[in-house]
Amino acid sequence: MVRERIRVGIDVGKTTHHARAVDESGEVVFSHRVDHGRTATERLIARAGKAAVEVRWALDPTSGAAGLLVVLLLTTGQPVTSASGQAVNRMAVVLDAFARPDRVVGEPPTTAR
Repeated sequence: MVRERIRVGIDVGKTTHHARAVDESGEVVFSHRVDHGRTATERLIARAGKAAVEVRWALDPTSGAAGLLVVLLLTTGQPVTSASGQAVNRMAVVLDAFARPDRVVGEPPTTAR
């Protein structure tokens, strides 16, 4: 199913990134680890492009590990918004709560870092 619009948040890590995409209703479209590297990043961009007509990206670009990711997103014309690492972390908790309504408040998110 191709959605009208999705948002993809990326938690930039030292060895891998974690990408989570949600649609306008807050439903998780995909959530997975992405290896550093051109091929894996290009696959992520393609996957997001197949999932929705419009894709918007948010990540914390302050880490050196985000360099290649930012370059590939911008050179492919993707709209990128800067988000602090803390904001990305908080959104992961919120989105996990939506995905698991039975989750106890204060319980760590299911997504491993």
